[in-house]
Amino acid sequence: MITKIKELFLGENLEKYGTERRIINALIRNRVRAADYISVLEEKDNIFLTKEGFGFAFYLTLPAFLGQRQEEAFETFLNHDYPDGTVINFMAFSSSNIKPFLDYWEQEHSAENVDIDNPGILKYIIKKRKEYLLNAVNNSFWEDVEAKPRIIYNIMSVHIPFESDNPDVVRIQFRRIRKLANRIREAIRAEGFGCDFANADMMLAIYKEILNPELQGAIKYQKGLDFNRQVLDRNTTLRLVGGLESDLEVANDEKKKYWRGFWFSQYPNEMTLWKFSNILFPYDDTNPSPIIPTDFFMCMQVKVEDIEKRQTKITAKAIQMQDQAEKSEFARWIPKIKRRGEYAKYIKEVIEDGKVPYSASMYLFISADNPEHLDDIASGAVQRFVSKKFKLAREIDASLFNVLMECLPLNQIKEREEFFINYSTLFDANIASLMPFQGTSLGSKRPITLYLDRKYSLWGFDPFHSDTNFNIVKIAASGGGKSFSENDFHVLNLSAGRKIRVIDIGWSYKPLCSLLGGEYIELDDERNPCFNPFTHIIEDEKGNIHEDELAVLIPFVGLLAGLDLNPEALISNEDNLMARYCSFIARAITNAYKSYGNKTGLKEVVEELQKLEDDTGDNIPQKLSQALYEFSHGHYARYFNGENNIHYSKDYVVLELEQIENKDPRLKQAILYSLILRIFREFFLAHLRKDYSRKFLVVDEAWSILRESKAGYFLETAARRFRKYGCSLVVITQKIEDLLASPATRAIYANSAHLMILKPSEQDIEDAKSEKRLPVSDFEKELILSLTTVPGKFSELIIRNSVLGTVVGRLIVDRYSYWTFTTNDAERRVRTELLEELKNYELVLETLAKRMPIGEILEKLGYITGEQKQLILWLQSNHPKYKGKLFGEIATELGFVSKEKVIEATEKQKNISLQLKQLVEAYKKK
Repeated sequence: MITKIKELFLGENLEKYGTERRIINALIRNRVRAADYISVLEEKDNIFLTKEGFGFAFYLTLPAFLGQRQEEAFETFLNHDYPDGTVINFMAFSSSNIKPFLDYWEQEHSAENVDIDNPGILKYIIKKRKEYLLNAVNNSFWEDVEAKPRIIYNIMSVHIPFESDNPDVVRIQFRRIRKLANRIREAIRAEGFGCDFANADMMLAIYKEILNPELQGAIKYQKGLDFNRQVLDRNTTLRLVGGLESDLEVANDEKKKYWRGFWFSQYPNEMTLWKFSNILFPYDDTNPSPIIPTDFFMCMQVKVEDIEKRQTKITAKAIQMQDQAEKSEFARWIPKIKRRGEYAKYIKEVIEDGKVPYSASMYLFISADNPEHLDDIASGAVQRFVSKKFKLAREIDASLFNVLMECLPLNQIKEREEFFINYSTLFDANIASLMPFQGTSLGSKRPITLYLDRKYSLWGFDPFHSDTNFNIVKIAASGGGKSFSENDFHVLNLSAGRKIRVIDIGWSYKPLCSLLGGEYIELDDERNPCFNPFTHIIEDEKGNIHEDELAVLIPFVGLLAGLDLNPEALISNEDNLMARYCSFIARAITNAYKSYGNKTGLKEVVEELQKLEDDTGDNIPQKLSQALYEFSHGHYARYFNGENNIHYSKDYVVLELEQIENKDPRLKQAILYSLILRIFREFFLAHLRKDYSRKFLVVDEAWSILRESKAGYFLETAARRFRKYGCSLVVITQKIEDLLASPATRAIYANSAHLMILKPSEQDIEDAKSEKRLPVSDFEKELILSLTTVPGKFSELIIRNSVLGTVVGRLIVDRYSYWTFTTNDAERRVRTELLEELKNYELVLETLAKRMPIGEILEKLGYITGEQKQLILWLQSNHPKYKGKLFGEIATELGFVSKEKVIEATEKQKNISLQLKQLVEAYKKK
């Protein structure tokens, strides 16, 4: 029968594929191939044919945190109109097969012809980051704790048994199931979840990873060959080991792994999805090692039966139980009888309330590389559930293997299910609150910057994946890892072929810009900088000033005059004071440009203003001329007259404002906005030339200037128009109060799709919240306060936007990236000295990345403890007194170790690098 159905299903004669198969009843055979336990046979149009029916599966994208809204949604689509006999499987699968994701990530960072002096550094960093993450899959990120990168998939599968073996009935059923699958997908999407079909490639990858000892790489389903014959690799063997309390050993010639399974035999009386989803992975858990650091999957299997019959049957049984309890003479003395009666009463009330009963069963399967390791992990995970009033029973012997196979998506075999699956009666609301799905961020469509969530699920962020604009506001207190994470952001976006312009105060990006060979422009007086905004005016097709140019030049001139102007008042023909100011400035700029072209300066604009007459009696042109005099003819005239000499062309440019920090606040504002105008014009011109490459303007540490700014509209215009040009405005501040301190900063925040928060000070959060100025919810506040930095391991941040929701990311980098991005002055000196000696950046990074840190050497020698090492690392990152100092200096200063022992460790560090010395010599000879 099955062969004929397959031919009907595929519309082809299967004899040419050699896929004639007999149905094997695995339960009554002593020797069978593992593939015979797999029911899935073929796939067509996202519908799978199995030995006993049809099925489909969805790959769900869920919020990072699951709560009441998601619980209600799960209950809704659980109660969809499924045929009797349907088995629904809800599964969360932790996959260590991250290579396809990293291959895609590497591809997104393969931009050629990046215009910096040292583009090879970018490719080198990408290569080393990928190697580091792949290595961590097997060896963990760190020696002292187990933490491995993974991707967590949430899969919902629906298996529907054949109605008949009649070809006409099968054909009709297939069409009906295809329509049902599309309806359910749309219903899930209507609840706000991402939902796509899990195709044959994805399903095969899940099966292969679970039933083979290792999988790294993309999997392609071979059409025409039975699905179940493609799952096991040739040299893979499966066997039960360990006696009665057995584990499933999955092995090949090189590697082994072990699966252990648990059945949830009892559930607590009360549970919510929020509480349940926080059992294994608490939302505020900052521990470097998760409870389950290895692969696992958890599933809830639900059987759909005739609802009315089941309700009648359960109600009758409940009445009987309640009657027995009420009439029993022992009920008052035996708590078990009393509880049974109370439970029966509860069942009746729930059914009367319209809740739907199902047969359901939940399982947890955990893997590890050896049984002893599995003991440690499994005991910790089980204890978490036990502490919440669950009871778990270990699956043993043949039951383990058969239950594991039955829990795979669409792998339902009726005889196996009836014999091995332990069903309980759960109502739809119960099932929704016990959904095993894991809230994780799958990140943006294009993974540019890489993070891991607190479950260690890998995801990427791209600000250009947005429904609104592409702008970012970042809040990062001193010591919160801002400069380090921003360096990472710059390198990864440059690698993706994007251009970056940075306006900074404080030389934060000078080391990185120097290493990459970008352009670093310092605005000291020796340079004699000129910021004249009229030198490079963009014209329209008729040779007039382009309307987009006027839209930013008018508020710029207004800024110098101490006014906050909105030129849209001109477009709407408003007749008010602002409109008249805008009108006079526009006429003066236009007249000056007609006379002087790109030789126009602020002096010429003011002279044109003086020629204009105001018949209203307000004398606006003269007032403007007087307000602008200091910048047009006075002390600051040299900055805004003559040819603009701020030139740059590379893809990475840093404009340093430290030299103007002590100047007149009005001049600082004028210079800042002239630079923004210069960059704004560059981006606009690229747009006119149909250059659609992505670009960033990063404004860092400039909030002292922005706070008192009167150019709210000017900045708002930049933030708003950057989307049109395919660009992103990134503004960075240390405090939340800076974010909302002025109309300008509030305008930036209101027009920014992305909010990124690195660890802020607790006082800053409390102050902002008490003043009702914190733009986050109470839950987000708790999440922000839980952000942490573990020195030597990771720093955390929060990203919030309309696409991802609110997610926590851990920035974990390899040693090569660390030595590239380090903000420690002493480490930068070491890097600079070595670069001067070797003249090759890749070799410098190889040398620095592979040498053992002094702290680890001192710990291995027994001179300091692990706690002392962590304290010193924390002080290096967070304490002003110790920032920029070497590890050995701090250890000596704190009295942990003598100078002699630090010298000894330093010598050992040098001697350990024999291999590196040989590498250096080989390079020198070459």
